[in-house]
Amino acid sequence: MFAKINTNNNTKNEILINQSHIQIGKGIQLYINKIDTKKDNLIFIKNNFCGLSISITFSGFWHYQSHNYAFVILSQAGYSALNYINNDCGKIFLKQGKQIQNITINIENKILLKYLSYKIYEKLKFSQTIANKLSSNFIAITTKELLSANTTNELFIKARAYDLIAYELKMLNDSYKEPNLNKDDIKALNSAMQILKQNYKNPPTIQSLARSICINETKLKLGFKELFGMTIHASITQARMQEAKQLISQKELNLAQISKELGYKQQHNFTTAFKKYFGINPSKIKF
Repeated sequence: MFAKINTNNNTKNEILINQSHIQIGKGIQLYINKIDTKKDNLIFIKNNFCGLSISITFSGFWHYQSHNYAFVILSQAGYSALNYINNDCGKIFLKQGKQIQNITINIENKILLKYLSYKIYEKLKFSQTIANKLSSNFIAITTKELLSANTTNELFIKARAYDLIAYELKMLNDSYKEPNLNKDDIKALNSAMQILKQNYKNPPTIQSLARSICINETKLKLGFKELFGMTIHASITQARMQEAKQLISQKELNLAQISKELGYKQQHNFTTAFKKYFGINPSKIKF
């Protein structure tokens, strides 16, 4: 996400940016970022690029709000974010404190089509935020190596960057394996997902959901996990958390109102769920 950073006259004395840009291969760009800010700050960026963005944060905290699309990226030390970018622009909030150390790899569409099936590629295009997850040990170690590397050692940097790309693309391929379900089951389970997306504020019970799509509860729970890669409870949480990001960014409701809007009976339940999902307390987010 940190691609071609520019600062204006109002912030150039408050932010120290050390950014290295390396072309890993045709259609693949690597940005190694080290950012210090004297206070909480905003920078604006424009991504003249269509494809997959892999952003891994080793230290510090930041978040990004898209101007063109309805998504927000939250990232802090130890987190990886995968997003589909389509010539997007937006603003990055930089948190004062520990130096932000981040690497971002942008992979253009034409490269993705070489290594991902067309079906997976089409899913990516409509996902926007594909993953926002704790980095594995492999990702953390490789990221640290890239941040510590001498930029003149281009061969080493390219090799480690390709290791990261291969790892993440394999994870994507593995996560989108064809389910061992018949067409009727897939149709019913897609209907279940739509019901949950429309009613995440007051979701139905497993029993009533199974009855509404005419399959038994066991097949619903097992089939849902196989088809979507998550439990029914996790899908409800995901829908609530994505909506929570948007409501916080709009600044129209306070946290108590947002928790009620999302169907939480108690604000502390919302706060706990948000922190568990994103790794940060919602009260600490600024836009």
